[in-house]
Amino acid sequence: MTASSKPSNLAGPMSGSSADDFTVKTQASEALTKGLNTSVAAFILANMPQMDQVNMQEMSGTLNRAGQTMTALLAAIATISLIVGGIGIMNIMLVSVTERTREIGIRRAVGGRQYDVLMQFLAEAVTLGVAGGAFGIVLGYLASFAITQLLQWDATVSLGAVALSFGIAAATGVFFGFYPARRASKLNPIDALRFE
Repeated sequence: MTASSKPSNLAGPMSGSSADDFTVKTQASEALTKGLNTSVAAFILANMPQMDQVNMQEMSGTLNRAGQTMTALLAAIATISLIVGGIGIMNIMLVSVTERTREIGIRRAVGGRQYDVLMQFLAEAVTLGVAGGAFGIVLGYLASFAITQLLQWDATVSLGAVALSFGIAAATGVFFGFYPARRASKLNPIDALRFE
C-alpha cells in the first residue's frame, strides 16, 4: 500500500475544509489505473471502494470453500479410519469368541442367559473402542501441543470435539462388536462344551 500526499490546505484538518489532503493507493488501484487517461483513472478510483468490497467478498467465499473442502476431506479420512478400526474390533472379537467357546458353554451350562453372554462380549467390544478413542484423544492433544510449539500455530482442541470423538469410538465398538457378541450368545451350550 502506498500513500501520496497532496496538500490542499495548509491550515490542517481543523480549518473546517472537508477536502482530504491525502489519497491512499492500493496495489489493485495502481494496476487498474496504470497507463489510463486521467479522467478514466479518476472514475476507476472513485469506484474502488465497491471494487475492494467485491474482492473481499470473493476472497471470503474462496476461503469458505477451501474450509469446507478441508472439512469434507478430514471427515472422509475419519470415516475410513473408523471403518478400519471397527473391522479390527470385529475380527478381534470373533477370534475371542472362537477361543473362548468352552468358557461360553460353561457359563451357559451354569445358568447364564443369552443376554448375559451378549452383554459380556458387547462390553468387551465397547472397551476396545473406548480404549482406542482415549488413545486417539491423547495423541490429538500431543499433536496439537507439538504443532503449537514447533510451528507457532495456535492449535486448540475443543472439549465438544473430544466428547464427540469419544462417543463415536464407543458407538463404533457397539456397532462392530454386536455381531460377534450375538454369535457368542447364540452358541448351543452342549456344542460349546464339546468344542476343542
